Amino acid sequence: MGNGSLALLPDGNASSRGMSLASGGAPSILQATLYAPLAPVDSHAVYGLDDETRRSLDLETPCSPDRSPTRKNVGASPSFQPAFRYREYEAQPFDDVKLYRAVGPHTQYGMTPHYMCSEEDKQKIIVIKMAGLFQMDAQLERTMPVARKPVHIFVDLSNIVIGFYDSLRKIHGIPTAQKMKAPPFSFQNLAMVLERGRRVGKKVVAGSLVNTYNRRWPAYMEEAKGLGYEMNILQRVPKAALSPARNKPRRGTHNGDGGEWTTSGAESSGGEDAACFPLRNGEQGVDEILHLKMLQSALDSEPGTVVLATGDAAEAEYSDGFKKNVERLLQSGWNVEIIGWAQCISSAWKDPGFVEKWGDRVRLIELDMFTEELFAVWF
Repeated sequence: MGNGSLALLPDGNASSRGMSLASGGAPSILQATLYAPLAPVDSHAVYGLDDETRRSLDLETPCSPDRSPTRKNVGASPSFQPAFRYREYEAQPFDDVKLYRAVGPHTQYGMTPHYMCSEEDKQKIIVIKMAGLFQMDAQLERTMPVARKPVHIFVDLSNIVIGFYDSLRKIHGIPTAQKMKAPPFSFQNLAMVLERGRRVGKKVVAGSLVNTYNRRWPAYMEEAKGLGYEMNILQRVPKAALSPARNKPRRGTHNGDGGEWTTSGAESSGGEDAACFPLRNGEQGVDEILHLKMLQSALDSEPGTVVLATGDAAEAEYSDGFKKNVERLLQSGWNVEIIGWAQCISSAWKDPGFVEKWGDRVRLIELDMFTEELFAVWF
């Protein structure tokens, strides 16, 4: 799709096209899982799903012709064996999307997708699920001139990818302690949610790797780069696992490519810290890069909408944190969207005083309803 804004499928609008139930109606759990009903639109709406809708599907339907799955964005997937086959759901919840149930052995990721379809059909489902977001976008554009300006997007990659892993574990019933190979994550599908067909003035990603010199980037980083996102990928450094200054652990992160868990934002290690606290590789400067880029937008561009993909609001190692910088943007006339995973969104973003002060100018959007669509496994 090139380096411009990501095109929305099929029409890039919030119409009800493709949303009617097929003849006979879909089973209730399938309907709930795929529709992911949105909360009513209000000034500080949080969009998400109930845990009940996250159960695995177990429907008896006629077999469809065998299909051999591949991942078109990163080549053939090694996660499926030839015996892995699909059954077409008798009741299809969407007019122009064909869904299949995976049957047979589980994948190497320790889970079976709740449904299988083509990459294009997953993107159509995302558009249908975003109907409430499109409605709010249109409402804000009618009432706030600033909402018509290009959006500036900033992605805290570790926060988003680890939240995806945790959400996928949850809906597939995989215990947190159980080791799991990192499942494939679709940045392209995430970008659909972040951009939503709007004009984009700036898009920035910040993240980290254990080794930035001798290894290739994970597929989702290459995807982001291919979509024109400015990539700021730093190498992790040895850090104390516990912050002696705060006497509490900092935000936990994972390397996003199957490696160890690390911490982000912990105090620099060395000297007495190294003797008292265990060392592990952690991020340094990642959040601060995003803070810098956000403030550059405030100085260099007319106020518009900042889309911040993170749930983090805490003070960083070398900065006063996302929330303080978001408040600077709001004071400068910008609108802000906080997009993240329900379990990762800090309570600071929901503080009654903060919500009352900024009202419609701040939106919280949960990604949980898109978990299965961000799972980059398709035909």
